[in-house]
Amino acid sequence: MIAPKGVGNLIADGSEVFAAKMKAKLLSDFDKQLQKQFRVDLYSFVAIIKLEEGESFHHVVDVIFERDGAIGLRKFFDGLVVMLDGFKMDNSN
Repeated sequence: MIAPKGVGNLIADGSEVFAAKMKAKLLSDFDKQLQKQFRVDLYSFVAIIKLEEGESFHHVVDVIFERDGAIGLRKFFDGLVVMLDGFKMDNSN
């Protein structure tokens, strides 16, 4: 069966909306974790991290999400938290 004209676009648009909502939820969860564990919000975190020249934190998030999906992005955020926790422990000694 052939889908009516435009239905494919609706499906693609729906999955893009879902992906955008999923990224937003993951970023929100990461922001809450940063605030709870490190007393810094996502915007401050983004302002202080150093990436390769020309890259932005949001670009990195987009690339990881597109390449590895929601699970990969969650693992990336979890890894950042572990790294930040290590820095916090090092600086408290």
